[in-house]
Amino acid sequence: SSNERIAFVVAHLQKHHVTRPAKVATLRNHIHALFRKQLTDLEVDGIVIGMRRKHLISIGDDQRITYHLEGTVP
Repeated sequence: SSNERIAFVVAHLQKHHVTRPAKVATLRNHIHALFRKQLTDLEVDGIVIGMRRKHLISIGDDQRITYHLEGTVP
């Protein structure tokens, strides 16, 4: 499900906070890699949108991502 995918991505990003993608395009590529390219672009976009709706990330005008993952339970 979408929530399970978001939880998987968040868990991975929490473990690797130093190497988190800085921009949306990089995050999308990162998610594709995590799921071994088995998701469609729409599914990846759905994960990014879901993370934004859950306030796990903010996306600036320059497409830079701010993470709000500390203390969250995926």
